[in-house]
Amino acid sequence: MSLSDLLAFSFAGFARRKGRTVLTILGVMVGTLALMLIVSLGQGLRGQATAVFSQGESLRQIFVRPGNSRPDKKQRESEIADIEKNVAGELQTRLVRAVQRRRGGPRAYGMVRIQPDRVADLEKIEHVERVDPLVIDRFQLDVDGLGESEGTLMALASAQERLADRLVAGRAPEPDALDEVVLHELWLYRMGITDADELRQVVGRTLRTRVVRQEGGGLASMIGLPDPSDIPGLTESERQALEGLRQRFEKQPEPPSDDAGVRSEGESFRIVGIVGEPEEEDLTVFERSALSQADIFAAPPVASGLYFQAELNRALGFPGVILVVDEAENAKSVVESIEEIGLQANYAGEVLEEIQSFLTLVTLLVALFSLTALLVAALGIVNTLAMSVLERTKEIGILKALGARDRDLRRLFLLEGSMIGLGGWLVGWLVGVGLSYPIEAIGRNIIEKETGRSLLADLFPFPWWLPVGALGVAVLLGTLAATWPARRAVRVDPVRALRHE
Repeated sequence: MSLSDLLAFSFAGFARRKGRTVLTILGVMVGTLALMLIVSLGQGLRGQATAVFSQGESLRQIFVRPGNSRPDKKQRESEIADIEKNVAGELQTRLVRAVQRRRGGPRAYGMVRIQPDRVADLEKIEHVERVDPLVIDRFQLDVDGLGESEGTLMALASAQERLADRLVAGRAPEPDALDEVVLHELWLYRMGITDADELRQVVGRTLRTRVVRQEGGGLASMIGLPDPSDIPGLTESERQALEGLRQRFEKQPEPPSDDAGVRSEGESFRIVGIVGEPEEEDLTVFERSALSQADIFAAPPVASGLYFQAELNRALGFPGVILVVDEAENAKSVVESIEEIGLQANYAGEVLEEIQSFLTLVTLLVALFSLTALLVAALGIVNTLAMSVLERTKEIGILKALGARDRDLRRLFLLEGSMIGLGGWLVGWLVGVGLSYPIEAIGRNIIEKETGRSLLADLFPFPWWLPVGALGVAVLLGTLAATWPARRAVRVDPVRALRHE
């Protein structure tokens, strides 16, 4: 039998049992629809995560924090050699792995802080384009005619470049101007500025800064070490230990060199601009948290000088730096170099990979549940074609009497099963695409209302492989479901079939 003959017999069979065929196709449609929408939503969420993390330089940025130094490389290699010499089996494997990972803690090998000289070391790492120290601290701010209040100073070179986009009054500081600053409108609102005209009048006024100090001075007070006389019941040895610790922390750290940009305390600055809160999509991942806390923006050298006025800051160094690599693919190797010197490093690509892996896993699990609907549809195909064999017994006998071979009958019923799968896929695909638009519109509206953020990617994308894959699943399922009815048709005795009524 030719393909055209097989198609003609298949369509004739469908025409005789329209209701049953339509219901079976709808069963396949439901399973295919659920599968495609779930996978599409998973792809949309992955795309949203990628879009968020890909803003600006996010995937090229590495956030570096102080950490614990590693033991000397030769010392580590020597210890591994001793283990391999003296220990065998699984214990050896575990000990070697532990030595390779061990940092030792802050008192074992020393704390690695980010002082200006350490920033210079980071700039020398291969693939590093730029190192931006993060400066953020609380200061007492005094503006002419407004009074005095605490505010947060922030400076980050990569973020400074976008200050002009956030201006609501005035201008951004000149790159080489060491006496110009910009204020956030929220700080001015809290000082009583409530309209745009008053904001513009602040531009040009003088701002004075003062380090926020705790009573008593010294690092011991700053980090909260109590005086032994304030704690009743201490033994003599405990009192002496606490007093010794206080004296150790009361030692005044030496300030950094003049190259770090240290300026005298209480210096005055000119306010040249007022900025508003940026849109989320204007910020990279690491800038977002820092910028949301800032009240005053100054050029990085000026901010560093103000930051290092505080004793504790001089001792601890920068709270972090944002390092920019030439290509996102090189971030992982740069992180390894940074960790080798004892600093802690995180990059957005690592977080993105974890999020995407989680979303992929969830999508696969939910898609497996949606396959249940397809399995039910497969049972419907088996039932429909099995009934078709019973109803068409005489027709099958006539075909065999006219010379139809067993393989022709097998191909006929397998073709009918695959055509039911094809029909269910086609209807499911059209319904899925049609439903995706209103569902996406509703989803976007809810997310924007609840979070205040707009989506950066489609919730229901349909890449080319999704309909092709769903087509393959539906047709394969229909074909497999038709296998048993096809075997029954092949086993029909033509003599008995001709007598069948």
